[in-house]
Amino acid sequence: MTSITKILDNGFQLYKRSFAYILPLVLMDAILAILINIFIPLHAATPEDLLNIINENAVSFMLYMLITFILYSTIFYRISAIHNKSDINTLTALQEGLKKLFAIILATVIYFILIFIGFMVIIPGVILLVSLALFTPLIIVENASAFEALKRSHQMIWKSWWAVASILSISLFIVMSASMLASGIIQIVFSSSLSPEELMQLMQFASLTVDKFVSPFFYAVLLLLYYELKGEDKPKNQDGFIA
Repeated sequence: MTSITKILDNGFQLYKRSFAYILPLVLMDAILAILINIFIPLHAATPEDLLNIINENAVSFMLYMLITFILYSTIFYRISAIHNKSDINTLTALQEGLKKLFAIILATVIYFILIFIGFMVIIPGVILLVSLALFTPLIIVENASAFEALKRSHQMIWKSWWAVASILSISLFIVMSASMLASGIIQIVFSSSLSPEELMQLMQFASLTVDKFVSPFFYAVLLLLYYELKGEDKPKNQDGFIA
């Protein structure tokens, strides 16, 4: 019987197996995030100035988001290939990821719009936050369209919503905790030697870097959840997971 802890453990094992292969992509993602924060220091902006800064740097932000989506698609495809023991290199993963880039961007935009609308009445937003979460593996593995991926994600997760919500919550908590721990360590080590502004920037850089390095664990868990819930023809336990 596949338990929540087993899914998380398998996700961590897949993350470890994949790490060496996705490391160049993760490094690029981390460096890009740090650079955008150096040249466009949003952390230092007041709420009043934030919108103006974003508007003034709209092209840079759009380019940053596009590259981030490309890296995300490539990393996810690489992890999927490793899970399926496919012998593909990073260049091939990049090419395949680019083919699915539009669908992933469109699905992501629709996902956040639906969640935003759902959170206006709170409960539907929480439900959709979880039930639509598998759109990326559906696009990567099955070449589903954006709308089809969101619809099928909801159908796959609905009967196992609580179990999936628990797994995703724990996975995100692990990623966020690692990021916060890195920031905290920087604060302890450098609080007496840096100015408050320099310390805040270094803390953010550490947090961003660790987040980029640990986030593929969450991607691995998402992928394994997809394969777990896709086994419709196998007997399932009371939580909806394959026995």
